[in-house]
Amino acid sequence: MNNYVYNGLIRTYAGAAGLRNVKEEHIDLYIKDSWELFRQVENDPNCEVNIHILNSMLLLHCNALRID
Repeated sequence: MNNYVYNGLIRTYAGAAGLRNVKEEHIDLYIKDSWELFRQVENDPNCEVNIHILNSMLLLHCNALRID
């Protein structure tokens, strides 16, 4: 695992959260899983939280609110 993989996974959750007709319970799971990935990045000595990961987390939360 490296920053690119973590970022890609979080970005995938962000894309899924932005789809129409996604149940709120699924969006809650996407957010929960993304925060777990974020914590893994923080604890991984070979990775660091960077602007790309932070932007992906922001995108996830914006998409979860469905701000058009």
